[in-house]
Amino acid sequence: MAISAGFDGQQFYYQSGVTRKPLLDATKLPKELTEAILRHLPALGTDAEAMGESLILLSTMALTFEHVPQVLFVGTGGRSLFSHLASLLRMRFSAQAREWRMVLAAGRPTAREHSVPEALICDSVAALPAPVAGYDVIIVIDDGTFDAAAAEHALAALRLGGHVFCLTARQSVLTAVTSAAHGAIYPVTEHFVFFAGKTSKLRPKHGKQDSHRVAFSPLPPAPLRTLVFLPYKAAMWDCLESIWRAAAADPSTRAYVVPIPFAEKNPDGTVRDWQYEGGRLPKGVPVVDWREIDLAALHPDAVFIHNPFDDCNNVTTVDARYYTTELKKITRKLIYVPYYATGGWIYPELVTPPGYQTADHVIVENDADRAKFEQFYPAPPVPPGKFWALGSPKFDKVRTDRREDYPLPEAWAQLLAGKKAVLYNTTLVAALQNTVHFLPKLQWVLEQFRAAGDIVLWWRPHPLLLPTLHSMRPELAAVYEQLVADYRAQGWFIYDDTPDLHRAIAWTDAYYGDYGSMIWLMQAAGKPALAQNYGIHDGF
Repeated sequence: MAISAGFDGQQFYYQSGVTRKPLLDATKLPKELTEAILRHLPALGTDAEAMGESLILLSTMALTFEHVPQVLFVGTGGRSLFSHLASLLRMRFSAQAREWRMVLAAGRPTAREHSVPEALICDSVAALPAPVAGYDVIIVIDDGTFDAAAAEHALAALRLGGHVFCLTARQSVLTAVTSAAHGAIYPVTEHFVFFAGKTSKLRPKHGKQDSHRVAFSPLPPAPLRTLVFLPYKAAMWDCLESIWRAAAADPSTRAYVVPIPFAEKNPDGTVRDWQYEGGRLPKGVPVVDWREIDLAALHPDAVFIHNPFDDCNNVTTVDARYYTTELKKITRKLIYVPYYATGGWIYPELVTPPGYQTADHVIVENDADRAKFEQFYPAPPVPPGKFWALGSPKFDKVRTDRREDYPLPEAWAQLLAGKKAVLYNTTLVAALQNTVHFLPKLQWVLEQFRAAGDIVLWWRPHPLLLPTLHSMRPELAAVYEQLVADYRAQGWFIYDDTPDLHRAIAWTDAYYGDYGSMIWLMQAAGKPALAQNYGIHDGF
C-alpha cells in the first residue's frame, strides 16, 4: 500500500491507507521552516514514500543543532531532494556568521544548481573536491549507487568528529556506512541513520528500550568559532593584537596565537639560521607551541597572518608549510593584516607579494587606501570583498598606550629623568635606497644628538635592518655592526632592539627618522614627527 506524507495544519503525518502516524508538531517549528517543508515535500514524488519520515526528522535536526557551519552532502539522489534539504538547512543556518558551503553529488558533471546557489554539483562521491576534511555534517542520500568505498570516502571528512546523516532504503548502504564508521552509527528509522562523531551528544528516548533509536540532547552548545593568529616577528605583533584581543574576549570563539619560526637569508638566497620569537610576545598573550598543533586537523574558521611574501622575500622566510598557498588549504578564510601603516602612500609594488592574491581578505586602513589597493591589484578584476577597510590594529594599539604599561630598565629611566626624548627610526627601504649615504647620515645624526645634552635619543632600527644588510647590502653589514657597537659602548643614548615598539612610542616626545609607518603612528599618538633627509650630512 502506498505511503505518503501529509499535513493537517498542525502536524505533519505519515499515512498508509486510513492509518496516520504523527511525525512532527508544526506548532513548534518556525513558520518559514513549516512553509519550506510544505513547499518541497510534494515535489519529491516517489521519493516521499521511502524518505518522507526521514525528511521530517532532518527538519527536526535542523532545529536541534544550534550551529552547523558547513554541510557536505554526498551520494547521488534526485535533485529535488537536494533542493529540499538545501532549503531547509540554508533557512536554518544562513544567518550564522560562519561560511555556508555545500557540495552535492547529483549524478552529472560539475555545474551550478540555479535553485541552490550555494551548491556545487559533482558527478559522484569520488569527484568530491579534496580535501573534504573539516566539514561538520555529511548528509548521504542514496539512489542505489552508494557503496562501502563511497561511504569510506565520505566519512573521511569526519576525522575531527562531527555528524553523518544517511537517508537510504537499502540495508546494504546501512551496512557499508556502519562498516566505514566502525560501528558508531545509529538507525533512527528504517530509512534514516545517524552516525555519532566524537563531538556528538546522544541520549536514549525516554521509556524506550530500543537501542537503535536515539534522540538528540536539546540544544547542544554551538561549536566555537576557531581563529588562529600566526605572527613570526614579535615586533610586528601589534598589527594583530587588537583583533586577537577581541577574539579572546568573545565566549563563542577559540583564539590561538601560534608564533611560527622564521629564517634569515644569505645574499644567495640560502637560509642562514632559523629563529623563533614566541617567547618575546607581550606578557598575557597565551602562546601555543607551533610543534604541538596540527592546523590541518584543527581546520580553523580563519587564519590571520602578517607575512604575505611566501618565497618572495629576499631577507627572511617562514617554513613553506606557512606560505599563504598552503594555509589557504587548511582554513575557511585566510586574512592578511599588513604589518605597516601606509599614511596613504600606496604604490604598485606594495601589492605584488603572493599573499595579496591568495588571502580571502586584506584588512586596510580606510576607504581611500582600499581604492588605491584595488587600483594596483595585479590580477584584475578585484574579487568582491577582497579589501576590508576596517582600520589598522597598529593604530588601535598606539591610541591606548600608556607609559605606566611599559616599565623601563633602570639605566633607561636614569637617562630619561627630566629630559625630552626623540624616537629615531631607521628603516629597510631607506637603507636600500640610500646605500651611499646611509652610514654617513647615521653617524652624523648620532653625533648631533650626542652634542645636544638636554635631549635623549631613543634609537630603534627596524627589527630586520641588520638581516637585510647581510642579505642585500653585505658590503655595509660589518661596518654597520661596528658602528652600532662603538656608539652603544658610550652609553649616552637608548638603543632599542626589543619587540616593544609601543614602549618607545609611549615614552618619547617626538619623532625623527625615516619616512614610514612610525611617522603615522607617532602622529596618531599626538606627537610631532619629522622625516630625515639623507642628502644632509657632513660626510662621516
